[in-house]
Amino acid sequence: MLEIIEDKLTEKLKEGFEGFDIESFPADFKSYSFTSPTGCILLRYDASAFSSQQSINQVSQKETYEYAVFLAVRGCYTFKDSYPYLKRLKNALQGLDINGFKVILKKRSYIQQKTSDLWWGTIINVVFPTGETSK
Repeated sequence: MLEIIEDKLTEKLKEGFEGFDIESFPADFKSYSFTSPTGCILLRYDASAFSSQQSINQVSQKETYEYAVFLAVRGCYTFKDSYPYLKRLKNALQGLDINGFKVILKKRSYIQQKTSDLWWGTIINVVFPTGETSK
């Protein structure tokens, strides 16, 4: 499911952020440097949470996948310069259908500024039912 979620997120973001580098979060972020003159979006799977078991006869839980979506916007000299991109990101992700289930936005926060690049993070969740997988 992880690949399906990340592929769908990448596909949707490429539609709405032409000219941005859109990639999976690098293993060595400290040495990461994006080349787009506009900005980049990095996707990172962070965790899964599982609901309580609802039945004694079978496994019937829900799995909540949590992703961090990092947005860096180049050429920002005020925070306000990044607001249109934050709005576009919200519009692209909120309610996005992934295999019949919707993306839920949980939190957005400022991360840092490097020269004229403003970095923002958005935490999203997607909840899928999960069932028995082994006997």
